[in-house]
Amino acid sequence: MRIVFFGNSEFSLRVLEKLIIHNFDFLVVTSSDKPAGRGLVKKVGYVKSFCLSKGIPFSHDDEWSEVAKKISDFKPDFYVVASYGKIIPSEILDLLRRERRLNVHPSLLPRWRGPAPIQWTILSGDQKTGVSIALVDEKVDTGDIVFQKEEIVFPDDDFVTLLRLFDMAGEVLPMVMDSIAKGKAEFKKQNESEATWARMIKKEDGFFSFKEDAEMIHRKMRAFLVWPKIYTYIRSERVIIHKTFLLNDWKMVEGKNAGDVVHIDQKGIYVACGEENVRIIILALVQREGRSILSGNDFANGMRIKVGDNILDYV
Repeated sequence: MRIVFFGNSEFSLRVLEKLIIHNFDFLVVTSSDKPAGRGLVKKVGYVKSFCLSKGIPFSHDDEWSEVAKKISDFKPDFYVVASYGKIIPSEILDLLRRERRLNVHPSLLPRWRGPAPIQWTILSGDQKTGVSIALVDEKVDTGDIVFQKEEIVFPDDDFVTLLRLFDMAGEVLPMVMDSIAKGKAEFKKQNESEATWARMIKKEDGFFSFKEDAEMIHRKMRAFLVWPKIYTYIRSERVIIHKTFLLNDWKMVEGKNAGDVVHIDQKGIYVACGEENVRIIILALVQREGRSILSGNDFANGMRIKVGDNILDYV
């Protein structure tokens, strides 16, 4: 089987790594080296680096006419698009018939179309998610569904743990492609009335205030664990929170206001959150700007925060 694989990120790589254990031929389409860091030194992407290490043929997507020629010469059986992050031009799509163009998506389409489905799954408190293998159309994530598999979202799942969805996709793709090749696959149209959009995450999305519900703050921490991370201001200083825990202790929050420090121990700083339904969030790992990550307890000692203080900041 001959596959043209479109991918750019480390998440794409999780799918490709699962596929290469099978006896497939590959042509990978990925982005060229991009300037990165303060020195703007060109950096080789995850997928290209993998291709170089494994001797997998690849093509940069800077010049689509060249990509089109390579694909035509390659004569693929399938396209597989996984965390590619770009719109594939219609002239490339038209080189292969529609039912052979597969999109890997880490949600149960039409739930969470768009660039950040895992983050929005967590932020919205969804109790289930899954993998969709859908056809690639010119619009984003709108193609007919070929295969779906549900996955439970556990209370302690975060962005990193839910990357297992890409592993799942890589494991089922050979079966899906075989089913299509044998004419046994069923294609199901998406219900547009159920579609939701997972917009791109911005750096400022990581901000939180202790006036927010503790559950929402904890969801943000889990969703933005890798990027942009969550942050707030304590005594006018920007502080990044790397780990939180929720605590339901109604006696501890009785008579407390948002931002009140109600307890400090080895687990971290216990802070009352919310304006109506006051609950406690534990700040377990905390980092001051430009400094090392500390336990909540050590951070409290360094900032001279004590029980009874209010750390709600309006900066």
